[in-house]
Amino acid sequence: MARIPTDSNLMSPMGNMDTAVSIGAIPGYSNISRWSEKEFTDGTQREMSNFTGIRTLPTSGGEITIVSSSQADNGTTATGALSVRINYLDSDLVMQTTTMVLDGTTPVVSSGLDAYRFDGALVVSVGSELDPAGNITISMDGNAQAIINAGQNESRESGFTVPAGKAFLSTAAVLASGIAGSTNALDYAFEYRLQGSTIWYTIRSLQIYQQVAIFPVVGVAALPAGTDFRILATKTGSGNQNIDAYVQIRGYLIDTATQGNFS
Repeated sequence: MARIPTDSNLMSPMGNMDTAVSIGAIPGYSNISRWSEKEFTDGTQREMSNFTGIRTLPTSGGEITIVSSSQADNGTTATGALSVRINYLDSDLVMQTTTMVLDGTTPVVSSGLDAYRFDGALVVSVGSELDPAGNITISMDGNAQAIINAGQNESRESGFTVPAGKAFLSTAAVLASGIAGSTNALDYAFEYRLQGSTIWYTIRSLQIYQQVAIFPVVGVAALPAGTDFRILATKTGSGNQNIDAYVQIRGYLIDTATQGNFS
């Protein structure tokens, strides 16, 4: 049975549980916060990601490929992005990291990796412009998993996979829908898929219309290691106006070795 902290001192002077977890006051817990923003131009359902559609997740571990849409992003220039640090899970769901040097529009392939799930990327060295000149695409198993857009220095992917030895407990979300026509809204869906399954289940689904909403997103149980999590959105209504969308998901990664078995 998982042990949920109940110490009343968590609320003072540290403020709340999120703060206590951040400073290491609650062993076995770590905060997780993922966010993304994008513009929706039609009624096609898309993942909240810099990626265009819905990702095809890898079926096995393998190499990582990275490429930019601009030749100015390479390890020998003094203008765009030079190198990128990529966090990933191997096929045992263990968290790993690698740094890859860009070669502009020529794809660079890693060597000797067992990369199974993308978990985030940061530009770690840049030239004189201090930002990527082009869009940097990161692929695994032959499919794009993330994009660092030109002018940004990090991937902004809301989806992730729960690492080995952890369970994910979602606690809250922040959603926003930019100003659009009176007939347009955004339909968000928070989904998960257990390891080894092909079926996606919905934790929460709702529509947002010209507002910012903060609300709890708590499943019936913490999601075990190997679970894939994603957030999808669709523009609804008959209007032709584009809609700007924003989402942030919050929660905890919980150490199952010390806090209990969630599988």
